[in-house]
Amino acid sequence: MIHRFQSTNAARPLCALLALLMVLPVAALEQVAAPEGRPVAGLLAQANSEIPPEILALEMKARNHNERSEPQQALALMQQVMAWVNANLPRNDPYRAQTQSIVGALLNAEGRHQEALGPTEEAIKIYSELAKTNPSLLGDLAMALNNLGMSYNEVGRHQEALAPTEEALKIYRELAKTNPSLLGDLAMALNNLGMSYSLLGRRQEALAPTEEAVKVYRDLVKTNPADLNNMAKTLSNLGMCYGLLDRHQEALAPTEEAVQIYRDLAKTNPVDLAMALNNLGLTQQELGKPKQARRSVAEAVAIIRQLAATNPAFQEFMQGMLKNLEIMN
Repeated sequence: MIHRFQSTNAARPLCALLALLMVLPVAALEQVAAPEGRPVAGLLAQANSEIPPEILALEMKARNHNERSEPQQALALMQQVMAWVNANLPRNDPYRAQTQSIVGALLNAEGRHQEALGPTEEAIKIYSELAKTNPSLLGDLAMALNNLGMSYNEVGRHQEALAPTEEALKIYRELAKTNPSLLGDLAMALNNLGMSYSLLGRRQEALAPTEEAVKVYRDLVKTNPADLNNMAKTLSNLGMCYGLLDRHQEALAPTEEAVQIYRDLAKTNPVDLAMALNNLGLTQQELGKPKQARRSVAEAVAIIRQLAATNPAFQEFMQGMLKNLEIMN
């Protein structure tokens, strides 16, 4: 069996044929908390004025940990915030929705996807009701919907993942018409919808949203190089979409481009580079280029072997890639 790999933000390998790439729980935290560029909605700001300073301080510390890629520490603090919120605020309070959404996002970041469902669903329930009279909360609703779709997919509930993912995209598409700062969220939602279709075996339908996501990212990276990593993930997804449709010649260009971007980012994304190289090798093999294919997969194995020396979790990755190499020899 040939093993294709896709990357996730979690530091854990997956050997499934398809797995979500663009689930961004970190983005969820930034979307809701937002002191660095996304203004907190008016209703939420009013609610914040009623929250004790020590609770807001805990939330700020949690955000700081999250920005330093320390979700475990951030989660512990946000669970303290949520305990206070659950004991003191009514069920329809916007700050309660924010807290539930952040906790759900951090649970996702920790790989605790089943546990993330409850708080994320509660956040959606509150945001959906409040957004009827306060449209400024629609962005927060969309992010929670996106994260819920991701959680459903991660626990294997792929059919249930589709509706919140489609709804998140619909909201982002509308909001981005007047707010270009949400184009990155739109691209993320497009990519996630493509992956949801793929996980349901709807391969042809997966192609259009993934192609559109790449197009949006191409425009974004012109002014924001920080989106290069997300564009590479989406390019890698696009290559896989083509490959699953046996359109291997069309898969080659986006897969090669993803590899090139990851080479430039290799110091921070060696796992993504390895997976992109593996997928490039598989595409080259399908196109009758066995020497190039072996070279690409061998480079991927070398990267993962080095990581597996200090992190046993990468052994599964390495074994899958070694099997690919055996098949090619």
